Amino acid sequence: MKRVTAFTWGYWGWGTHAEEFVRNVDAVERARGWRPPLFVDIRIRRTVRAPNFRQNTFEKIVGQRRYAWMKTLGNKSIVTKNRRMEIADQKAASDLLEHVLRAHDQKRRVLFFCACEYPGTVHSPSCHRAAVAGLLLKAAHCKGVRLTVAEWPGGEPRTDALRTSSQELKKVLRGATRVALPNLSLKDKRKYTALPWCSRVKLFSDESSLAIVSGPAKIGREWYLPILGPGISKETDTLASLQKAAVHLRRSRGYSPRS
Repeated sequence: MKRVTAFTWGYWGWGTHAEEFVRNVDAVERARGWRPPLFVDIRIRRTVRAPNFRQNTFEKIVGQRRYAWMKTLGNKSIVTKNRRMEIADQKAASDLLEHVLRAHDQKRRVLFFCACEYPGTVHSPSCHRAAVAGLLLKAAHCKGVRLTVAEWPGGEPRTDALRTSSQELKKVLRGATRVALPNLSLKDKRKYTALPWCSRVKLFSDESSLAIVSGPAKIGREWYLPILGPGISKETDTLASLQKAAVHLRRSRGYSPRS
């Protein structure tokens, strides 16, 4: 029985920086021993604000051979305006599985994506890609495929340490939702783009330190690490004290792999 991995992904935060994201993803996947991935777009429509994901722009960025648009797996309520989420054609999950298996045979993985920042869970959905992941797993089970679906970049949460400025630590204590990563080397861009969701990171300066729960780096005006938790940062937050919060966030926001 094949063991296969597929990834979900939300492009929130990458609306004008898709080329940078793709370069880093390709490099990370190569370092893992895989070819650059196939991107499967599961939005029901592509008329969006984000410039790099409007109409066929993202397809042009990655190339036709690495892009597929499956609006059949889109959220029908986007068009009907119903409150209840509804996948346009649930049977299309079998077609997505074929993409996953074909890519696997080509030594590459699939990232199927939409816009939402967090995937959510089957029991508390905030995004339809969680529902699509469930349908994909059912299709894999019927075909005898051992499939795991995880939010890219996947991997088990880890602990890390990051030197930053005293000013940046003060911002975190005042409620900042991100930590600036100025002057990143190419190596560090790859490292932090691939930081597993809900990893714990110790931030330290010459004067003090505290810990946060974080995930993959993104780029706005500059590169940054998102702060997923705790709700209110304190100087007493440590890697150990945030362990339970990290586990809870990983489950509640849908970052735990599903098999």
